[in-house]
Amino acid sequence: DSTERARIDSSGRLLVGTNAARTAIGATGAPALQVEGLGASDAQISIVRNSDSAAGPYFAMAKTRGTSDGSNTIVQADDTLGTLYFTAADGADINQQSAFVRCQVDGTPGANDTPGRLTFATTADGGITPTERMRIDSSGRLLLGTTTATSSGGSNNAILSVAGNLSSATGEGQLNLWKKAAPAADNVLGQINF
Repeated sequence: DSTERARIDSSGRLLVGTNAARTAIGATGAPALQVEGLGASDAQISIVRNSDSAAGPYFAMAKTRGTSDGSNTIVQADDTLGTLYFTAADGADINQQSAFVRCQVDGTPGANDTPGRLTFATTADGGITPTERMRIDSSGRLLLGTTTATSSGGSNNAILSVAGNLSSATGEGQLNLWKKAAPAADNVLGQINF
């Protein structure tokens, strides 16, 4: 079979399943590795570890403030360590981000001390930019609708912080607990209004 399976283009990009690089995926630039296909078997990437141990495979993203390969220059607070983007075709291109998961430095780093946070963002219907919806900070706090953990009295030690106009009709916050996945009146375990 003489069908082309992979190509390294003149810019050094590895193209699998295509012979033309996409140059603006998720509006982040032209990735060095691009896999494109028409089905599950040719539009996926897998990492498999075969070992007689409990350990699994790894996918690592790393960031330095260095200016050359092999650098270990320390990062700074709020630096982005990695982002996983979800993009969709809108009829014109695949540059629009529908959602992302991002890791950032969450405090002042030092030798063997690199605090991190995960942020989860989604794009609203009619929107063009993802908005942060949830955060897990370096203290393990879960923040919904806010980027700052607060408790009554102004302390910042709450393990769960929920903020924002969660009920658009009244402009008040509301937290519902359900006993089943589908919301229905008979499934309500509890409700907190604020």
